[in-house]
This record gives sequence, C-alpha cells and structure tokens, in this order.
Amino acid sequence: RTVAAPGEGVLFNLFLERTAASLAETTSLTLRDATGNVQQQWEIDLPLGDGTPWAVGERRRGQQIVQLSGNLESGTYQFWLEGIQLGEIVVNAPVRLFEQPAVETAVNSPLTLPDGSPQATLIGLTRQPLMAGNQLPLILVWRADAAMPTSYRVFVHLVDEAGSIITQSDGQPAQWTRPTSGWATGEFVLAAHLLALPEGTDLAQLALRVGLYDAQTGERLVSETADFISISD
Repeated sequence: RTVAAPGEGVLFNLFLERTAASLAETTSLTLRDATGNVQQQWEIDLPLGDGTPWAVGERRRGQQIVQLSGNLESGTYQFWLEGIQLGEIVVNAPVRLFEQPAVETAVNSPLTLPDGSPQATLIGLTRQPLMAGNQLPLILVWRADAAMPTSYRVFVHLVDEAGSIITQSDGQPAQWTRPTSGWATGEFVLAAHLLALPEGTDLAQLALRVGLYDAQTGERLVSETADFISISD
C-alpha cells in the first residue's frame, strides 16, 4: 500500500535471494521521515520456512506485516530494509486535539494494562438531551497516555444497583473512525455513544460503567479497583 493512517498495518511481500554462506534469522526494517530520521524500526523474520536448507542462489518469498505508530504525523515516509529503499508511503493523520476540552462530568480515571503500564485516561463525559425513541447521547473524552498497538473497543454499560446491564454501547471510538492504535500520546479524543433507554428508565437509580477491552482476547484494561470505570450521579 502507498497510503495509510497512523496505527494501521502495512503488508510486505519480500522476494529474497540468498547470496552468502552465513545467514541471520532476522533483518532490520526502518521507517524514515522526509529528512531521513528513523521514526520506527522493526526486526523482521527472514523466510527460513520449515527448516529446510536455504541454498546460496535460491530465492524465497516471505510476508511481513508491520504496524505504524499512532504518533506519526502526516507526511511522506520511506521504508528501508537494511540499506535498501523499498518505497514510500503517505501517512494521513487525523486532526488531533491536545488541549483538554470542557466536560459536564469530570472523571479523570486512568486505565492501564494488568502490569500497571498506562494506556488511556477517561477525562469525563457530557450528556446530551434525550432524542426520539428515548435515546441518550453521551460524549466521552479520552486522553491517550501512551502509544497503544492494540485497537481497543470501548464499552459503555448502564447498570442497575445489582450490576445488571440495562442497555449498552460497544465499538471503536468515534463511530469506528478513531481506533486507539491511531491515538497519539497526549491526544484528547471525543467519542460519541448512543444508549437506547427502556421506557420509564430512571437514570437516578442507575450507574455507568465504561472501559476498554481487546476484542481479540476479551481482556479489559483495569482501573485502580476494577476492570471498568464506574460513574454515578
């Protein structure tokens, strides 16, 4: 591919010929900006296959996917394999917000990996007026505390006193347009969610639970006390 967004993956098909008797198992792939500065580096595996001897002069094909950093800015970058330029890629970064916006309800609760590594902080939320069909719009404000290789899903659960879910919203932030893998460190991201409320719902008796989870494994990021952030009036 020749165009990508921060946080996206790029697939390479490499066709390599062995020219030396000694052979390393990996090689270095770098991403350089327009001035030649290295912005990312990956150690990629050579196509050694099932262990069958790779003869000098033999050619092999290998595939490799690398993930672009969420911190990349818009611009043209070059891929280099050792000292060989493979080609260019144009990165189109979204418009980013680095000043904290106002929120109706401040939360300021961080979410981390189980080992305590920071990932993101829920700064707060703003409730919008009820819409037709008893739908409640919410705007969550997140801050990226680190580059996140994982594209986490956001869950918003409205629960009763027993913790039973009354209604919920799950998905990638900002209607699937701002995956967390593309968040830049220190960036604030506004993400709208729509909760369909059952008729007669008394919000005063309910609480929100908000969190981030890995859709591949189901593992959630954790707060200080649980694997979600609890918000109540």
